[in-house]
Amino acid sequence: MRLKDFSIFVIFCLISVPAFSQYSISGYITDKVTGEPLSEVTIFEENSGESYEPNEEGYFQIANLSYGNYNLFFFALGYEITNRVIQLGSENEVLNIKL
Repeated sequence: MRLKDFSIFVIFCLISVPAFSQYSISGYITDKVTGEPLSEVTIFEENSGESYEPNEEGYFQIANLSYGNYNLFFFALGYEITNRVIQLGSENEVLNIKL
């Protein structure tokens, strides 16, 4: 009986692992004309209402995300708003955003 209980426990744990997986969306934001990195950008994730900013090199990372769809908006003064819909599933997403 103990072996059966242990086997069921192990199977349950293996099935549950993907449900608790953590993903990230990261990348660089640059000016599409000059190629220079942009740091004065607001990244807004619509579903959570959270906003993020890149560092001086234009790099950003949004970590600890679960499986699902994410709607990102990139805002910068003097640039057109850019939107990306990301579907996280089996791996992290890396973006190169040009404003």
